[in-house]
Amino acid sequence: MSPFYSGAGEISVLIVDDDEVSREVLATVFTIDGYDVRTARDGAEALAMLDSDAHRPQVILMDLQMPGLNGAALIAQLRERVPLGSGTILLAMSASEPRADDVKGADGFLRKPFGAKELKRILQEGEQALVQPKQLKTAAQVSDSKGTDLSKTPCEEAVILDWNKLGALRAMMPETSVRQVYTTAVDDLSRRMPKLETAIERRDAKMVRNIGHAIKGGCGMVGAVDAARLGALLEAESDELDNGSAIAAQLRSTIESLKGILEKEFSK
Repeated sequence: MSPFYSGAGEISVLIVDDDEVSREVLATVFTIDGYDVRTARDGAEALAMLDSDAHRPQVILMDLQMPGLNGAALIAQLRERVPLGSGTILLAMSASEPRADDVKGADGFLRKPFGAKELKRILQEGEQALVQPKQLKTAAQVSDSKGTDLSKTPCEEAVILDWNKLGALRAMMPETSVRQVYTTAVDDLSRRMPKLETAIERRDAKMVRNIGHAIKGGCGMVGAVDAARLGALLEAESDELDNGSAIAAQLRSTIESLKGILEKEFSK
């Protein structure tokens, strides 16, 4: 298969994601790697950008799970504006494996966490590098696979930070950008905690699931391993909230540990 593009150059990328950490990481990495990057916080903002701007991005990266318009419905709306064959590649992304129906109309799928390397490979290798919807799991297979998900993996000793991920980010961007990414990640976690605790108290399973999914994806992007694990646990067990308060307490402790590690690391 021929490549989509031979290199980054002036390729324009639109990142559509409600998770601030994922947006921050992806936008920073792709900008430094030579892409022209724009971001949207949700599907409605992305559609408004496309409707008001004559410029069309060559690549759209859209998160599948966002408040409001999302999933296949958002893909359909985007496809009305950037049809197949228009020169725009539409890639869905998520921290969880989607059902094939959820990505109908997309050119392919990227599993979070990922970086510029994966996107560059798709642009250079073309269709052979894409994960096609037909390769994704059915709803039943997704349900059956929950028992082996990250949320169910035993963890004898909490790993607060993946130092390899930190090193990889440092290799891709200036130290000031790395610090900003991690500051955003910690601030985002801290802002989500009151909402999470309120949702658990009210036994709002949908809200707990959405917050857990966002934590899993955002923390995965920066290598905040234990926070991502707890987010995955909240997402998987959102319908059984008996342990929700204990998980939230663990997450608070993890956030404080992460703050301490990062303060020490960036004060060197």
